[in-house]
Amino acid sequence: MTARPSTEQRFRNAFWVSETGCWNWTGYTRLGTRGPYPIFRADGKSSVHVRNWAYARFRGEAYGRKPQLLCGSPLCVNPWHLELSIQRKPSTRRYPTNTHCSRLHPMEKANVFYTSTGYRCCRECRREYDHRRRWERRGLEPPPYYPRVEADPPEHVL
Repeated sequence: MTARPSTEQRFRNAFWVSETGCWNWTGYTRLGTRGPYPIFRADGKSSVHVRNWAYARFRGEAYGRKPQLLCGSPLCVNPWHLELSIQRKPSTRRYPTNTHCSRLHPMEKANVFYTSTGYRCCRECRREYDHRRRWERRGLEPPPYYPRVEADPPEHVL
């Protein structure tokens, strides 16, 4: 009877090294909201995030912080291509902040809000979408949307 390979042996057999130094995962991946992410069985658990396991194994514990990829390759599991971060807002390292939305509204502080999943959204585009959706739910054709205009206060108020 042959001995079962250790977790580290199974890990080392499930990736290949590219020219850029990325350890590209060839094992099982699960499709998440931001693309595929590598998973495997380790430490008596049925599914473990490979990047978390590799970081803890080769570089030390993450202590509740999340390893973030620096190289941008979605299947890279190289622990030296990861940095620890606490993600409160979307990372600007790989995704630089836009100055305007797709409809050319300025993405200034007053015109931006963060969704529950952490994405930046344009308030004006969201208002247009909500306006259109309210009418379409009733089965009606929406009237034209007129954006809010910040009027100057009347002189007698000043």
